Amino acid sequence: MVFRTVRKTEVSIYLFLILGIAGIANGAGRNITASITGKRAQTRQNGCNYQFSFTASGQTANLDSPGYPDDYPPNIDCKYQITSPAGTQMMMRCDEFNVESSTNCQYDKFYMSLTGRLGSEDESFVCGRGVLDRTSVSNKLAIGFRTDESNPTSQYKDNFRCRITVIGNAEPPKPSCSCGFKNQVIIF
Repeated sequence: MVFRTVRKTEVSIYLFLILGIAGIANGAGRNITASITGKRAQTRQNGCNYQFSFTASGQTANLDSPGYPDDYPPNIDCKYQITSPAGTQMMMRCDEFNVESSTNCQYDKFYMSLTGRLGSEDESFVCGRGVLDRTSVSNKLAIGFRTDESNPTSQYKDNFRCRITVIGNAEPPKPSCSCGFKNQVIIF
């Protein structure tokens, strides 16, 4: 893949996933940091349902688990709808990924749709510890994160940090998708 180097001033935008109206008043939100190069991104949130729109190729954003860099809390159900300009794709790389591992990711799960449609046949569930690397098939990407009522115990921090980068006019992705598979479960 070829990345375009953009040499403009980098602007950091801090977005908060607010867990309730009271969280707005006392700042109890959860951080997501989007480092955008160039034009400003558009954001919209409703509780833990979050929409983010990139405006140009080359822009990046970090998607962090709630509470990052600490452990994520129990009882989270967040959804992220992310779009980029027409003719682009998004590459997501999670170098830090530790979500409680279980059979079929039944307790805590990170889930995504590379077509941007959660609940569709291409949705896959991921849990465990490792590096996650995926590319959207178009300019839409949907991600979800759900935890159960208990906190996992691990020698590692239970959290994730994913970097999403807009790549412009790329060739169709080499099957990083599992084309033809329905509701895939990946356990590291």
